Amino acid sequence: MMLKKYFSPILLIILVLSIILGTDIACSDINIKDFGSWRFYEHPSSLKFAQLSDIHLDIKSKTKNHRMLGSSVGLFKDAVNQINHINNIDFVIFSGDLINRPRQEDLTEFIKIANNLNYPWYFAFGNHDIGIFSTFNKAKYLKIVEKSNKNITTDRTYYSFSPKKGYLVIVLDPVIDSRITANGYIDRQQLNWLEQELERNSTSKVIIVEHHPIIEPFESKTHKILNSDEYLKILNNHNNVIAVLSGHYHAAKIKQIGNIVFVSTPALVEYPNGFRIITVNSSATKITFKFEFKETGLKDIQQLSKNMSSSSSLAAGNEKDRNTTIVINNFLKND
Repeated sequence: MMLKKYFSPILLIILVLSIILGTDIACSDINIKDFGSWRFYEHPSSLKFAQLSDIHLDIKSKTKNHRMLGSSVGLFKDAVNQINHINNIDFVIFSGDLINRPRQEDLTEFIKIANNLNYPWYFAFGNHDIGIFSTFNKAKYLKIVEKSNKNITTDRTYYSFSPKKGYLVIVLDPVIDSRITANGYIDRQQLNWLEQELERNSTSKVIIVEHHPIIEPFESKTHKILNSDEYLKILNNHNNVIAVLSGHYHAAKIKQIGNIVFVSTPALVEYPNGFRIITVNSSATKITFKFEFKETGLKDIQQLSKNMSSSSSLAAGNEKDRNTTIVINNFLKND
């Protein structure tokens, strides 16, 4: 009752301070959430989430090279524990290759560990996740996830969700399941759906998540999206996409092209054995990204992977590919 009595004066103080400090805030922007008898104020222009990629969880295989398959369960549990000790995460996204082989027991173990997260989690399909010419296909995989994850309610392998007012996350599926290949391809039906989502959410800040990068961290004819030009044309025709997040190449790279930040995240299962915490802050005309790279606490496993790798520097990228701040100015301003 005491807090309720002073609610209006507190709100007035916040608004006055926002004017003095030059912060973009308005009454309609303040989201009041109840937690028992407590209330707190949350500004919707800030979004904070974790991106993990290429976990390659494998409960049977032993480590034979720089890919730490024998330690994949421990590495994943370590990442989940770290994320649970980070405050104010809005969601966790896995950008493909959750498991190393298309086996139901591996997916079941992945879900069991992922469900220990204190935050909602979502995923994109990777080429290791599904079997070619087997019964463990995308439909079966999705059905298993849906039974244990209340946030996944789609019957499609691509979907969207809004983690917070003003933001939309679009999860795409470039994984080819008609033949054995590491290349990606986004068919016309999915591209049409993408265009519709971008048009329907023209005032939202859109983050796209997929396994295959649309802008490669390094060139690979065997891993790239085969119709990348067609896909990029759609992105360039809309001004509300702020980031595209991916994995697949097991390499760290962050590159801004125009008003879009393209983010490639390395594999959790191999050096540098880490994941990203991404914070997005926005005002009327500016978007600010803060990227923080979190490495595994299993330092002996990390060092072993580095020692066995011939491309550890490429995987880890430069410091700016792991920890950096990027500002996009004049966002959503039409010519």
